[in-house]
Amino acid sequence: MDGKTIVAIPWYLRTDYVQAKALFGDMPESYEGWLERALQWEADCKSQGQAVSRVVVRSGAFRTWCQARGMAPDTRARTNFISKRAWNLMQQQG
Repeated sequence: MDGKTIVAIPWYLRTDYVQAKALFGDMPESYEGWLERALQWEADCKSQGQAVSRVVVRSGAFRTWCQARGMAPDTRARTNFISKRAWNLMQQQG
């Protein structure tokens, strides 16, 4: 790593979007709406010279992760989950 900050963007799959939206409650109504917003965020970060990592969030895996830690599946837990997943991905990539 070159010391650059990496922005971890939660990435949802079309096939899991309905479940993720039901779990989180703060997401756009449609997958297309979410995708447009996520792509814009990603482009904005890149235009500012930030490295971006898409972190796939599957609702079932997130729910299981929360249950194992006794956490409610809220915004704080989601941020923690995404940060840990991004860190693990960075470690795997060396």
